[in-house]
Amino acid sequence: MPETDRQRRLSAAAHALAFVLCATLAFWIVLATELGALQRAPDGLANPLDQDRFVVAAIHLARIALLYSSLAGAIVIAWHVLRRVLARYTRHADAWVVLTVAAASAEPAWRVAYGVTTGGLLSDSDNALPLRIAGFAVLCALYPALWLYHLVLVGELTVRMPTWLSRVPKLARVLSVFALGLALLIPLVDLLDRRLRAYMFVLRFLLPAAWLLGAALVFGAARYLPARVRRGVCAGVALLLAAAYVAPIESRGLRQVSNTLARRQGAAAMADFAVTRHRGAPYAELDFSHPERFKCGTPTGTSAPTVAPANHRNVILISVDALRKDALGWQNASGPVMPQVQALAAQSLVFERAVTTYPATLFALGSALTGRSPSEVLFAPAIPKNVFARTASRFARRFIVLPRSIWFEARVVRELMTQGIQSTSGRDSSLATDSFIASLRSARTARERTFGWIHYYDAHVRGSHGSRDAGPRESYEASVSYVDQEIGRLLRSLRSLGYFDDSLIIVFADHGEALGELGYYGHHVYLNRFIADIPLIVHTPDVKPEHVQHLVAISDIAPTILEWTGARMPASDARGQSAVGDARSLFADADPTRVAFAEAFPLRGQALFDLARRPITSPRELDERMELTRASALDYEPKVSVTSERYRLIVNRDTGVEELYDRERDPHEEDDLASSGLAVQTRLREALRTWAARESERIYCRIIENAAGAVEP
Repeated sequence: MPETDRQRRLSAAAHALAFVLCATLAFWIVLATELGALQRAPDGLANPLDQDRFVVAAIHLARIALLYSSLAGAIVIAWHVLRRVLARYTRHADAWVVLTVAAASAEPAWRVAYGVTTGGLLSDSDNALPLRIAGFAVLCALYPALWLYHLVLVGELTVRMPTWLSRVPKLARVLSVFALGLALLIPLVDLLDRRLRAYMFVLRFLLPAAWLLGAALVFGAARYLPARVRRGVCAGVALLLAAAYVAPIESRGLRQVSNTLARRQGAAAMADFAVTRHRGAPYAELDFSHPERFKCGTPTGTSAPTVAPANHRNVILISVDALRKDALGWQNASGPVMPQVQALAAQSLVFERAVTTYPATLFALGSALTGRSPSEVLFAPAIPKNVFARTASRFARRFIVLPRSIWFEARVVRELMTQGIQSTSGRDSSLATDSFIASLRSARTARERTFGWIHYYDAHVRGSHGSRDAGPRESYEASVSYVDQEIGRLLRSLRSLGYFDDSLIIVFADHGEALGELGYYGHHVYLNRFIADIPLIVHTPDVKPEHVQHLVAISDIAPTILEWTGARMPASDARGQSAVGDARSLFADADPTRVAFAEAFPLRGQALFDLARRPITSPRELDERMELTRASALDYEPKVSVTSERYRLIVNRDTGVEELYDRERDPHEEDDLASSGLAVQTRLREALRTWAARESERIYCRIIENAAGAVEP
């Protein structure tokens, strides 16, 4: 019996509204996977979402899911309308629709393929380009394949179905393929999200897949629904939509969950973007738009070198890549995880509130060796001088041992860190330690003043020690324990060779490492305590052991070395600010009002290396580089943080979203106070504004001075 116009309209309305419901279900599955990743944090780590907040999170996610699925439903219906229009004029309507879908998916498919092969997985690898192209081809094919599945399921594909498939009831086909799609979708989200450290760009591709699967279910199954059921679905979904869009749901808990999910950088972050206005954070931005306000002048006030005391002969730097601060206190069944470093800490200055300036190695070590902020290094007219170059006349023997890694072979890494010193590397940390000890012994035998630096990489490469089946926490712990053994062997040699009597020995990390916090594994992305807080231990022959509670930064290492060796301090600018910016000696008196700043750029890998190496010769080039660090990239967002002795404020420079933590009452940074209206948030925001203005002036003036032929002393 043919359908009337009224029945067709009702059927179309039922399809559209039921699609919203089913696509919401598919969206929920993706988001539930993320929540599961958040709650599967290893033992001993904090859960960002506890059970008290889960209901609030569910309400928030339901609103987001309905908003997005409504949009997706309109798109899917539009595709059906387009197909039916094409079907009137051509026999190849399906082919045209599939080609259109393939063309529309080309750009997001390339972004996904590019991001996966440059996001730390295959960065700088010879296989990156062919795998990128292969991934692009696979992803371009997947969108049309999903659409073809959809057409098969709703019985509208013009090509003839295989005989065996036509014998399967349509509803069974719908349910079986939908179940298959979910079976593939859930582990894929979980794999990419937790194991491969893929972020928002992956889920930008997976969510349309979920929507198409939802569409397959509703358009296939709705044909079997009686008219009364269709009307009930229409009424129910309409009420659900009205409640979701109209009901005001505002609470402190909701905002906290929203911020937590936004920091997650996954599907929830993408969804939250739709309900959060793109505000930005101008007070946290560097600004070169009005150079007339800058006071530039020839650097003045260079301090004269002094004669260092007799027991200030040597400097020994021992750095560990990706070493968490709290790892120093970890215990396992065998006892302390890092007993050797703990033993050194008992005889040294231990800075309990040390923070890094950048959540990755290049600019963190760049700050440690130059005293400058990441922005000052990235926007420098030329590679700035580091402590090796500034103290060259003070030491007869200088040597560096870096890991054997493609990353450390990058030209910008060598230019920034070694600066004329021929570094060596061993196949592993044991051989690297042997090489470093041999150089120390040779220098001591020749009675030469020595500046040595060794960097351990094992904690960065999890899985290189311990069981292959170990979880992320256990694998990281095994690597940290191995590094501790090598540091212990090195410290014993330093003591037996007499270096403890006449040397400045500094043990520190470039940054920390996330082990499941916020559902994340690795570094680069966040400026929270698990990455920003670092261990920093200083041993000298004339300083008593102490646990220092005032705030210090990794950039303070450079002026500490210059002061301890009596080397010439960098010149001051026209306003009397030192060329090392906000850095100060670790031996300086405590300043309870001091704050420390950290940054995260939305760039990494070869693109960041190439950008850092490119000199800046004019304000125009400065503006061009600035644009590359303003907007979010494939998987990273530009962030900046300001940390005081008690509080930490983290600001997303792109969206303006803020996080505020009381580090004294909430050491794990679980309770976001950004919506509490605390006065300290305003003070930290103002400190950030002042710092950004000062940084802008320093960077701009150095470029102008460099163009005028001024030479950095």
